[in-house]
Amino acid sequence: MNTILPFSPRFEDLFEVSEVAILVCDLNRLVTHWNPFAERIYGWSPAEAIGQSLDELIYLEPASLQQAYAQVLESGQWSGPLSPVAMRGGFLSVESQWKLLADASGQAQAILICDTDVTERKKLEGQVLRSQRVESIGTLAGGVVHDLNNILTPIHLSVRLLKERASNHEDLEVLETIEACTQRGAELVQQILSFGRGADGHKMDVQLVEVVRAVQKIVQDTFPKNVHFTMTSPEESWDVVGDFTQLHQVLMNLCINARDAMTSGGKLSVDVGHIVLDEHDASMMGPTVPGPHVVLTVTDTGSGINPADFARIYERFFSTKPASSGLGLATVQAIVKGHGGFITVQSALNCGTTFKIFLPARPRAAGILPEAVIDELPRGQGELVLVVDDEAPIRAICRKTLETFGYEVITANDGIEAVTLFAIRGSEIAVVITDIMMPDMDGHALIHALRRLDPGVKVIAMSGFNPRGATSSAVDKWLAKPYNTATLLTTVRQVIDAPGRTRETAT
Repeated sequence: MNTILPFSPRFEDLFEVSEVAILVCDLNRLVTHWNPFAERIYGWSPAEAIGQSLDELIYLEPASLQQAYAQVLESGQWSGPLSPVAMRGGFLSVESQWKLLADASGQAQAILICDTDVTERKKLEGQVLRSQRVESIGTLAGGVVHDLNNILTPIHLSVRLLKERASNHEDLEVLETIEACTQRGAELVQQILSFGRGADGHKMDVQLVEVVRAVQKIVQDTFPKNVHFTMTSPEESWDVVGDFTQLHQVLMNLCINARDAMTSGGKLSVDVGHIVLDEHDASMMGPTVPGPHVVLTVTDTGSGINPADFARIYERFFSTKPASSGLGLATVQAIVKGHGGFITVQSALNCGTTFKIFLPARPRAAGILPEAVIDELPRGQGELVLVVDDEAPIRAICRKTLETFGYEVITANDGIEAVTLFAIRGSEIAVVITDIMMPDMDGHALIHALRRLDPGVKVIAMSGFNPRGATSSAVDKWLAKPYNTATLLTTVRQVIDAPGRTRETAT
C-alpha cells in the first residue's frame, strides 16, 4: 500500500528548525523547498537551489537516483545511502530518506527528502577498517617472515661453504652477489615484520651515506628513466645511532613520493650534510637534543603539495593518491621521531618539494678508522652439537657448515626426536641448537624437557621471528633467521666457551 503524506504549510515550521537537510522537489525532480540546514551542508542558498534539478544540483549518481525515484513512486518511500553528493566546493556522503507527499485530494504532488551528512562518519569507519587491515597485515607478516627466513637461512650458509671452495675470481663475484642479495632479502623481511608489528628495530652506528647508496641502486634499477637521481655527501660522514632498515624505509618512502609527484619525469636529489644545533636551534626546530646532527635532504622537481593539504600530510591514512594506503609519511615521521630526530618540509605548487630530516649524530674522531673485519672464523674442536629443526634444508646445511668447521653434529626433525637423542647422548652434547616454531613439541617445550634431563645443558634458540630483546633464563643465546656462517660459528663458540651451570644428567 502506498505511503502518502499530506502536504501542508505546517511543514514550513519544521524546515526552519530542523538539524537535518530538508528539501522538497516536484515529480520532475525540480527543487521547490530548501531549508537552512540544506544550505548549511550543501552550500547553496534557497534562491540558488529552488528551481534547479536534483540530477544536476546534488545527486550526481544517475543509477542510485533513478532507483530511489522509482521506489518512492511505487511504494511511497525510500531510504538509503547516496554518495558522492555534490556540495559547493566538494562532495558529501549522505543517508537519505524520501517520502511521497500528496495534496488534499490524495494526488501525489511532491517528494520530501531528508538528508543527514555522514561524511565524517564514513571517513572514521574507513580508518577503522584500514587499521584492522594493518593489524591483519601484522599477523600475516609474522607467518610470512617465518617462512621466508627458513628459505633464506640455507642460502646464507650455503654461500659461505661455496666461497670456501671457489677456485676463481668470477665464481667469487657471483657468490658475493648472491650473498648481498640474500642479505638484502633478509633486511626486507625484517622490515615487513617491523611494519606489521610496530617493532622498535635494532639500533647501531649507521652511516646515512650507505643508506642513500642502497636506495640509489633501487631507484636507478626500478624508477622510470626520466627520473634522474643525484647524490651528494661529505667526504667523512657522521654516524647516527639507528636501525638501518627503518632509515632505508624512510628514504625509500620519500623517494617514492617524489617519483609519484614527477609524472613527466624530473630530478630527484638526495643530499647528506652536517649541522651542529645549539640549545636555541634545537628547541626552535626540534624537538631534539642540541649538538651535532646529520641532515638528510630529499628534493624533487614535481608538482608540489597543495597548501590545503599541508596540515594533514603526516596523518595516518591521509593521501591525495587514490591507490595509496596513506601510511607513507606517517611512517616516516614515526621512525624519525623514534630516532630522536625531526622532519621539515617546504613545497610550492608546480615548483617541487624538499624534505629535510635531522638526526642526532656521533662525529667520527679524526684519524680513527673502523676496525678491520677479520675473516678468520672460529672453529670447533670436535664438540658434539645437536641441531633441531623441522626444516630439512636448514638441518642439512647447518650440519654441513658445523662439520666443515670442526664440529660433530647430530640432528633431529622435531622436539620428540631431540629428547630421545639427548636422553641417550646428553652427556656428550656440548650445545643444543633448536628452532622455536615446530609441530608436535615446539622449541619452548623441548628446552623445558631438556632442562629437566640436564639443568646445565647449553641451548641456542633460533627463530624466523625477531628474537631481538627476547630473554629467557632457559636460553643461552638467540639466533635470528636468516643467519650467516659467521654468526652461527661465533654464537656456537661463545656459548660453548662461556662458563655454565654444572652439568648433571637427571635420572
